[in-house]
Amino acid sequence: MEEKKKFEALQYSYENAGQFRAIAAILGYSEEYRNGDITFSKGNETYTYPLNTLKLGNLGDNRESLLEQSKERIISFFDKEQASNNFQEYSQYLRENHNVAIIKWDDIKQGTNKNEGYKDGFTVIDLENKIAYKGEDLYRYAYEQNQTLDGKGEEISMKGKISLYWKDSNNAGVKVHPVRPEIMNDINLKPKELERLQDNEIITKTINNEKYLVQLDPETNELLKTKIKSISIPSNIKGVELDKQQKETLKSGKELILNVDKEKIAIRLDLNNPRGIKFLDFEQKQKIAYDRHNPQIIGTIHTDKNRNEYIEYMKGQKTTLGNESQSKVEHKFKL
Repeated sequence: MEEKKKFEALQYSYENAGQFRAIAAILGYSEEYRNGDITFSKGNETYTYPLNTLKLGNLGDNRESLLEQSKERIISFFDKEQASNNFQEYSQYLRENHNVAIIKWDDIKQGTNKNEGYKDGFTVIDLENKIAYKGEDLYRYAYEQNQTLDGKGEEISMKGKISLYWKDSNNAGVKVHPVRPEIMNDINLKPKELERLQDNEIITKTINNEKYLVQLDPETNELLKTKIKSISIPSNIKGVELDKQQKETLKSGKELILNVDKEKIAIRLDLNNPRGIKFLDFEQKQKIAYDRHNPQIIGTIHTDKNRNEYIEYMKGQKTTLGNESQSKVEHKFKL
């Protein structure tokens, strides 16, 4: 018995049903919506899927690397002015010369929900990297890379940082991190979450059904993100063997207190640090915490000027806490 051919649109990474339907349309399939299902047809090929299933998307573990490769490729030739003023002609040009399609949502039937997908403006379909994403994501990436999107890949001048990343096992890429006047809240952070980030905390946030650690780069106002499931914690830090619970504490972005050579040190993941981890002397951590909770004291507690206030403060803490566990002390002074 001959095996049925697989639907080629399933090879693509996409975020929602609208993007999947755009992919199918670009690949030459017509569609018909009936009773919650969509049927795609081309010649003798027919494939039917529940709309609710397609709405879940096909993100995959490699979507982020595909996105990076695709956007880096496309910003080198994409012309934003042409896309704005001559959309249809420019779309055809991209398809014929760069294996890229751009589709406005008002050019595609929306089935039972005529508003679905309109917020995207247009969608980019990279047929070379087999991925679809929002046009606004491409524009945001170009801004972050200082690209003008003039069709020539020319850059604009601004202050920022650069970092290296691995495209694959053999090739590295360069990413630009421009200094922003304010935080670009593109992951719908709440005011309290933004406040915590500005206080140099790491927070957890669910983005596209994936749990991330998020931290602010105070020098650029960029939101740094990494998937929690991709974090690997070493078994030994500073000669201390970590148990499962301690590793989970670090993976969640929380601080961990370790006894190293009869001294306490506080450690925490740090997305701003190339090593990925931050070490802080526990006493120094307490001093900084005292400063933050006592703004009426002028200067920093680790100067001689404030030493007496700090000593008296710590005596009071010992009296108040009594025999409580060290973990409660840590919580009280959490940064």
